[in-house]
Amino acid sequence: MKRDFFKRHDIQIIESMPNGKDYVLFYLKLLAESVDHDGSLRFSDTIPYSEQMLSTITNTNVDIVKSALEVFTGLHLIEILEDQTIFMDEVNKMLGGETYWAEKKRKQRTLSNECPPLVQCVQVMSKQEKEIELDKEIDIDKDTTLVFSNENTCHQQIGDVQSEKKKKRKSPIFDHESKPYKLAAKLSEMIHTNNPDAKQHNETVLQSWAYEFDKAMRLDKRTARSIYDVMFFSQNDVFWKSNILSAKKLREHYDRLKLLMEERK
Repeated sequence: MKRDFFKRHDIQIIESMPNGKDYVLFYLKLLAESVDHDGSLRFSDTIPYSEQMLSTITNTNVDIVKSALEVFTGLHLIEILEDQTIFMDEVNKMLGGETYWAEKKRKQRTLSNECPPLVQCVQVMSKQEKEIELDKEIDIDKDTTLVFSNENTCHQQIGDVQSEKKKKRKSPIFDHESKPYKLAAKLSEMIHTNNPDAKQHNETVLQSWAYEFDKAMRLDKRTARSIYDVMFFSQNDVFWKSNILSAKKLREHYDRLKLLMEERK
């Protein structure tokens, strides 16, 4: 850290704010925490830090954490990446070289700003083809080759695939007495029991959750009972109840939650 750190205009501005000294101390703690991680802050590869988690590891009041993060973002002291990783460019300056995360951020910006339209088009196309391949309900000819003669043709091809995808993907409507819908309704009930102020889940949300649970049962070979047990465990765990707030998240972390549940029996 440079000797003139506290003479910097952005730091002086922060210090002059109400709770400003707490903000600066919190910022220094984040810097210290991120130094060993190339300037990035994540709880794990799959879980980003929440405000409550940051409050715990830095011994800082959660309200200070919330307001400080807004200030830091506004002054460009930190950046929240697409995967919710907190990136601190200050570490890059402290270490005197480009860290892995700094290089990643720079490449992302370069790609979005300088990538030729045709290259971007092909990249989007690849992502869509991957999504289509992973979706078990969509039957496509995998041997079909798309030929892009120019940029306009590329965009037209993407539009055709999107239209075809929408036509073929028809999410079923689940009866309220079906197992997938009952699981969706139960998850919604548990979430609102833990947090009465949580956003209400309408029929569209519950149907989408039922669809996720249906896929968990058909494709992942989970039983309705095992899904319920993991759901019950997640909503009664101090950490996981604030992270499992949808059927998709529950399905995504099912294996980890199942192992934790078994270990604690």
